[in-house]
Amino acid sequence: MPTPTSFFAQSEEVIQLFNVWAAPFTTRARVDHIWYKCGTTEEFEQLRSLVEPTSSFLYQSFISGRRIAFFKFKPALATALGEIQFLELSDQKPDG
Repeated sequence: MPTPTSFFAQSEEVIQLFNVWAAPFTTRARVDHIWYKCGTTEEFEQLRSLVEPTSSFLYQSFISGRRIAFFKFKPALATALGEIQFLELSDQKPDG
């Protein structure tokens, strides 16, 4: 299983790809969070346990019968469209 440190290290390649895609929008758009919808409850649990130790805070609630967790990254992920400080992680819907 990846470690919290590897999460940020592995994000560098994805951020570089994102920055290339975002280049035309840098004067008109800003980002502040990532939304990720998990395909399974197991994936939700795995990602939550990966990100939680490196977060400044975690807020979790039930919305429409599924868990939604909101994390603040520590440190933020720097991108061409601004710093991504938050991750919104959605559990699988109860109906699958």
